[in-house]
Amino acid sequence: MGFWEERERKKKYAETLRKQEAKRKEIRNKKKNGKLERNGQYHKNVAIATLLSFFIVGLGQMYNGQILKGAIFFTIYYMVIFNLMFIVLQQLWLTLIIFLLIWIYNIYDAYKNAKNINTHNGNYFYNENLKISG
Repeated sequence: MGFWEERERKKKYAETLRKQEAKRKEIRNKKKNGKLERNGQYHKNVAIATLLSFFIVGLGQMYNGQILKGAIFFTIYYMVIFNLMFIVLQQLWLTLIIFLLIWIYNIYDAYKNAKNINTHNGNYFYNENLKISG
């Protein structure tokens, strides 16, 4: 192999290394708060948020980044409802209905907010009807 062929081979190898490093750098730049963004956008998995809320009330909201809302759901569900169950044992059916409604709404809320986060790039409070006049 001659001098010029060896030089061209080294150039191609160096270019390949530069491209690989650029890809690694791009991936590092896409990381935000330890979570990889999808196509440069903030992303939450809707199925994970829904399943977390199905098994533990409030956990789907916490996964979505709504920590206070998740804590409120958790507190209401486990503290208030269980206390009501012991206080109103005569009307257990009413307590169970309230228990079920909060649980179902919790699952729906986690699902809806995960979809909104993905649609509006992490903005929980997006409202298309809100107009800013200037």
